[in-house]
Amino acid sequence: MGNSGPDDAYLVSRLNTDGSLDAGFATKGTFTWNPTSGMEQAHGVAVLADGSIAVAGYANPYSGGVTPDSFTAFKLSPTGKLNTTFGTNGEFRYNFGGLGGHLNAMAVAPGGDLILAGDRLIGESDPRRAQGYRFAAIVAVTPAGRLDSSFHGTGVLEVAPPQPSDSQSTFGFGDVAIQNGKILVAGGATLTRYTLAGAVDTSFGSGGTFTATDGSGFSSLAVAADGSIVAGGSRVYESYTDSYGNTINHSEMTVAHLTADGAIDAGFGGLGTGFVYVRPEVDTGISDLVIGPDGKITACGSRYVIRLTTPAL
Repeated sequence: MGNSGPDDAYLVSRLNTDGSLDAGFATKGTFTWNPTSGMEQAHGVAVLADGSIAVAGYANPYSGGVTPDSFTAFKLSPTGKLNTTFGTNGEFRYNFGGLGGHLNAMAVAPGGDLILAGDRLIGESDPRRAQGYRFAAIVAVTPAGRLDSSFHGTGVLEVAPPQPSDSQSTFGFGDVAIQNGKILVAGGATLTRYTLAGAVDTSFGSGGTFTATDGSGFSSLAVAADGSIVAGGSRVYESYTDSYGNTINHSEMTVAHLTADGAIDAGFGGLGTGFVYVRPEVDTGISDLVIGPDGKITACGSRYVIRLTTPAL
């Protein structure tokens, strides 16, 4: 990925319960930061145990030509002030050795590490780069804003597409969560669990991975209080070739419920498969979901918000 030159800044706002800006946070309720003349975007946020706020995103310090995107993270005090002792001048950045990466989600590990998940490009000399070929990636960042070498030896884990091909060349982790002290990621048709050391947890699913066999692709997940998992995304329900020879796919929202150890809960939904499909229009999908205090699932994406009843095991 490269930046052609727009100058965007990080922005974090805090709202009161009535939806108004909290004037006691940062400047009139909003923190903005533009550390370079390039692009900075915040994509994930979490409130830490001490009340401070961790923010993750990606950035590109545009300086002419094509420069690689980086995973980024920074911390704010409870009142919205930048923690300048974190990382370098308050910010952590990692660009995969100049290849470039795109961050999609963040989770906070029990020890305080920030677990960043997304994808990264391959080298320019590889002909598949022109096709957008990507590896999924996890980066572990210490509470001080440094790579945590106790995770996978370097602090960085890169995962090739399960079936390297043109049709599956954009493999990446769309969401990450901490489940029973381990790292759970959603990417493509799979959910995979890793230990905090970066090893595949083979006690989960089949050899560490649950793979959807119904054509669903997962972009979001949430962990219930009992450790069970809700995953959401989209599924192609219709595919055809138009008069110009183009393949046209139509997708619908999909939600699956799994047990804590990665087995499908066939009792979820009314199909006996553990999956629920919602099709409010021709093309839809789920970009994010949460499990509320009442146990119900709220999912959003493609202009729609849906709510499902509590999964029961």
